[in-house]
Amino acid sequence: MPPDAELVFRSAHHDSRLIMPGDLFIARKGANSDGHHFISAAARAGALAALCSVPASDVPPDFLQIIVPDVLSALHATARARIQRQEDTIRIGITGSNGKTSTKDAVAAVLSHKAPTLKTYASYNHELGYPITLLRLEPQHRYAVLEMGAQRVGELTWLCNSIASPHWSIITTVGAAHLEYFGTQERVAIAKSELVQVLTPDGFAILNYDDELVRAMAAKTQAHILYYGTGEGATVRASNIGGDTLFGHSFTLHYHDQQRPVQLRLPGEHGVTIALAAAAAGCAAEMSLDDIASALEDLSPAPGRCEIKPGPNNSILIDDSYNANRQSIIAIASAMYNKPGS
Repeated sequence: MPPDAELVFRSAHHDSRLIMPGDLFIARKGANSDGHHFISAAARAGALAALCSVPASDVPPDFLQIIVPDVLSALHATARARIQRQEDTIRIGITGSNGKTSTKDAVAAVLSHKAPTLKTYASYNHELGYPITLLRLEPQHRYAVLEMGAQRVGELTWLCNSIASPHWSIITTVGAAHLEYFGTQERVAIAKSELVQVLTPDGFAILNYDDELVRAMAAKTQAHILYYGTGEGATVRASNIGGDTLFGHSFTLHYHDQQRPVQLRLPGEHGVTIALAAAAAGCAAEMSLDDIASALEDLSPAPGRCEIKPGPNNSILIDDSYNANRQSIIAIASAMYNKPGS
């Protein structure tokens, strides 16, 4: 293509199976596979170009290969440049041992009631997924809800320094997930707390009040604190929790001296916690409690995330197959056990 030509990509992916016509393929060599082996597959799927360090020979002559010494560094630099063109978009980082993806979906759903909102695709929460999500920013996006994972202490700090820190951070839980990487829950807490330590004084740290290790992170940030939970000390709180454990609890939503009734469609008590995190983000965005309550009642489980389906012989099938860990399974089992008539 001519050197002064402009190429606009529909999206970007590092998985060739997700490539659609008009996409950019990120070909990075990882621990278990080498994306360079799939450049030709991405081209056949309709990708316009590949970001790579070694060009492929079996691609169409008009297929653009952007050759760089280090694919990850180039991707991060591109994401930084994209953010610098749109600094007025509020970036909201979400991390925790459990519930990151469901919380991300709920927060994005609530904020989209106020303004156009971008969210992380699926669980793209790592060193590739974070910048790829940011490349999808459009001028109309007022909020970007970004799932951020870590498998070692220092990883979240590195990711923020390499690309950009969030303006707000939401911490869900500190649990036993990924102990094979961290060793202890205390080290998990250290890793997750990095996402509140990078915040500026005008930011928001939105913390799960009911998780002691998360609540303690308030001492590690200079940002405004918004606690969410069922405890009396939570800024955004649920009381009078009742209803069906599988098909959605009802509760009273409190924020300062305001309160509104809410009827959820999310299963389990963890569904209430997810809703409260989303409500806290809505409060940070200065949404009215009426609008927040209405948005919460529209929430539904994502595919493979505690999704209720009809089973044979009038049974109920709970599909929690998407990347569930032990604590997630325990939560949905508790919802089944506590269902009236079970």
